[in-house]
Amino acid sequence: MHPPAEDADSEPRAEPQEGGDDPEYARLVRRHLSSRRDLIDKCHEERAARRPGPGGGHVKLNIAIARTGRITGFEVIEDTLQDPAALACIKRALRQGSYPAPAAPLAVVSKTFRFEAKTTDPPRLIPPKPLDDNPFD
Repeated sequence: MHPPAEDADSEPRAEPQEGGDDPEYARLVRRHLSSRRDLIDKCHEERAARRPGPGGGHVKLNIAIARTGRITGFEVIEDTLQDPAALACIKRALRQGSYPAPAAPLAVVSKTFRFEAKTTDPPRLIPPKPLDDNPFD
């Protein structure tokens, strides 16, 4: 696996070395990534406010994490949202805080974030049917 391309605002990073694809480490990082789900969902909600419509989709990223526990870059594998502002927001949310330090100088972890389409239509009230015969007469 190739390391993710660096973002313009990312710090320099080392080439990944053996141990960067440790499945146990990847599970641990994914749990940390999931803890930022509220922030990531806000990115999707902001997108929905800017671009009304179906709004569901997903973003799959390879995320490079340095031995310092900081994210050093992203590689977008798939992005069905097709919204640069939402993608930038997701990256900012993920960069907040730090992650467990990998044993290797650089670890690359894949993560897919799925977003449900949200309807903005208010619920419709269905009026009750009139009774033909009143049982209480």
